[in-house]
Amino acid sequence: MDDQGWDEVHKPPHRLVITAAATAPLVTFVPEPGLGQVRREWAERRLVVPEPVAVALALTVGESMVVRSMHLFVGGDPVLTSSTYLPAYLAGSSNTWQRVDAGQLALTEWPAESSYLQDRWRMPRQVESTALGIEPRTPVLEMARPYTVRVSASETVPAGVLVVARSDLVAVRHESGS
Repeated sequence: MDDQGWDEVHKPPHRLVITAAATAPLVTFVPEPGLGQVRREWAERRLVVPEPVAVALALTVGESMVVRSMHLFVGGDPVLTSSTYLPAYLAGSSNTWQRVDAGQLALTEWPAESSYLQDRWRMPRQVESTALGIEPRTPVLEMARPYTVRVSASETVPAGVLVVARSDLVAVRHESGS
């Protein structure tokens, strides 16, 4: 096989566009037109942070956090999940977090900063292959984005966003900001 990448050979229909910006990268989901309605489902739960997530997001292994997940479907097919990990006391009772897009921190009440985003291809964990409706040997795209949330003038706490997308349906496109 030649030097073509997975995206060029399989031509996934949808895109996660990562735009470089002065303050932080911006992530936008761009669905292929004509493949059906885009639908989002949200859930919030408590979870003990597993090691792979802690490493990807610079969090503490075993810490109990609130996870706010958005599951995105196009034409009824699961395409990606975007999960925000944050300390429970930051969660609050507002549902405004359900208005954020994939790859964005699902926290609107506190100022937060992110200076980088990492993306890589990997094999899915069992829970991910089930949620995305794929075979366990189908690669997924992982986008990890650690955040720092300012809770007072002198205190910050870590949080993060982990996006897991189907490699057969989503490709990444990097763009430079204006």
